[in-house]
Amino acid sequence: MSKTMIITDTCCDLPANLVDQYDVEILATTFNIDDRILYEGIDFSQENFYEILPAPKDKIKSVSIPAAVYLDRFKNAASCGFENVIVIMTGDDYFPMHRTVQEAIDLYKAQNPTSTLRIEIFNSKNPSMAAGMLVLEAAKLAQDGASIDEIMTALNEAKVSIVIEGPDGKSFDQLYDSCAESLRADKPDYAIGYASRKKEARALAMLLEEELGYAPITLYKLGAISAYTASKDALAFCFKA
Repeated sequence: MSKTMIITDTCCDLPANLVDQYDVEILATTFNIDDRILYEGIDFSQENFYEILPAPKDKIKSVSIPAAVYLDRFKNAASCGFENVIVIMTGDDYFPMHRTVQEAIDLYKAQNPTSTLRIEIFNSKNPSMAAGMLVLEAAKLAQDGASIDEIMTALNEAKVSIVIEGPDGKSFDQLYDSCAESLRADKPDYAIGYASRKKEARALAMLLEEELGYAPITLYKLGAISAYTASKDALAFCFKA
């Protein structure tokens, strides 16, 4: 039975109650806000992100995780007897973490030329909890002793079974119709939705459950990156078929 460490970052927005039962390494995303280095989940929470955000928003100069942080986790994985590491990335290729994790892999191989630790990057190409659900899937498989190839195959299959619906200027009725139609048509393994106000998100979740039988796994506050591009009051809801 191989041992696989799952690593992700706080951009996956995983609530603590969903991840506590699994062995997942969640790295704090680093924000440079007005020349102050702040760590998500340490220096600020999802709830008080907007309290520390200065105006204008362009005072956020960078969002990243240093390569040295990933490198430290790789070394720790090897020393703890892990044979494999999967780094599950949120967002798309333009996220700076996609570059720094590859830098860390190159550094690890250069510093540990005889190491047999296998490190894989999985690009979820999904934001927020849409990536978080993939992290949970990988963590469960790793806990059950699945091989790294089995985990990577499962992640690639699950990635295409996610539907995401957001406001995008829609009225409540339009957003509800759009969410319901996506669920009816695609019957996804996972469905992630979010609304720009808490009351709307809860109402959408209840209506979709009543009509389609999709009971939400959770309602959760969007993390810093997601809230930054959505709304101060944004709340998301997550379903699993």
